[in-house]
Amino acid sequence: AEVNGTPYESITDAISAAKAAEGSTLKLLADVSGVIAVDGGKFTFDLNGFGINSTADTLTVINGDIIITDSSSERTGTIFGESCGMIVYGGSCTISGGTVSGTLYGMYIQDATCEITGGIITGGTDGVNIISGTCKITGGTISSENYGVFIRNGSCIITGGIINGDYT
Repeated sequence: AEVNGTPYESITDAISAAKAAEGSTLKLLADVSGVIAVDGGKFTFDLNGFGINSTADTLTVINGDIIITDSSSERTGTIFGESCGMIVYGGSCTISGGTVSGTLYGMYIQDATCEITGGIITGGTDGVNIISGTCKITGGTISSENYGVFIRNGSCIITGGIINGDYT
């Protein structure tokens, strides 16, 4: 990955650099495997056509302010987790591009603010599961075999986008 044009050998080093430079852009330069945790920071995470895959929860954002996008011309950047594609605890996250998916949940939001303006979010049980916090959906496509968006104890404002599921 690189941060503002400077390459790093590991995703962990790139995340540390992005957190240190508020408003920076971390851009993937290759596929990444494993669980990735971002604790704090305010930066853009550009999938750049590459993927992050894990046999557990893939990308966890804790008290950060992260924007997920995909600047590649093919728009093939993905975040996939066997359980959950992305978890957001505290802080905020904006999804403007790429694909976030998980066999259980595409996204899991707890005590956080999330905005979906683009991209694709897919989950086996729920596309977006809002445990607590707020979600604003203005674009993108959200789908699941059960609930496109499931709100347990929070709120969701939907003014655009496409939401598919047996229960929406």
